[in-house]
Amino acid sequence: MIEAAEASIIMLEAMIARLLRNSLPSDLTLDTADALDYRKRSFQSTLLRLHSLEKRMSNVIQLSFNLVTQADSGVMKADSAVLKTDSRAMKFIAFLTLVFLPATGVASVFSTPFFDVDWESPGTNDRTLRTATSFWIFWAVVLPLTLVGLLLCFAWVNLPEDYKITIKAYVGKLAKSGRERRMKMTRINSRAFGKADVERGGGYGGGGGTRDVEKGNDSNGQEQEAGKDHSAASCSPQARSTHTDASPERRRNT
Repeated sequence: MIEAAEASIIMLEAMIARLLRNSLPSDLTLDTADALDYRKRSFQSTLLRLHSLEKRMSNVIQLSFNLVTQADSGVMKADSAVLKTDSRAMKFIAFLTLVFLPATGVASVFSTPFFDVDWESPGTNDRTLRTATSFWIFWAVVLPLTLVGLLLCFAWVNLPEDYKITIKAYVGKLAKSGRERRMKMTRINSRAFGKADVERGGGYGGGGGTRDVEKGNDSNGQEQEAGKDHSAASCSPQARSTHTDASPERRRNT
């Protein structure tokens, strides 16, 4: 809008200058120049209003930004109070850890098989703590492992981010392949167990079903053979004669 108003003002100024330069002085020319000058002044006032509106909009945007910032600062203040409480709890936990850490370490060392109490002493006051001669193995294993752990931590902290991302992606890929392998083995085992159940069910119940089907087929065959014999007997001449001889007797009886 501001650029359009400025372009209109420049165009009107050029039109007024061209009209006064190329036209003869007359009433029509002066009236046209006055009308164009009026339009130019109207665009100038519109341009001033647009500038004032722009400043007002910038003030409103700044006010909104300040209000949002104030709200965020309140939320951050509440979060900082919660974090302060959590930090106090963590400090207390760390203090307890430091208090009991020496005792825990000493108890862990003395609980190893390298130390033993001489319970075979005759008197209760004469019992002593015996130390194995191979106690140096404990330190020969612990010290190198501790040194390796510290070196790995130091190397991981000072490792560039690109290498960290690559290592994390590789570890995630290994974990994903392990999950897929376990799922595949689970599906194979489930299929194998299902097949074994089907075969076991056929061994227990399938044989009886097969025998029943065979018995049904045998009975159907016997019924069919009996039906054939009956039809053959009815078609013989003796059967026809007995049937014709018996029919008058039936009629007399009726």
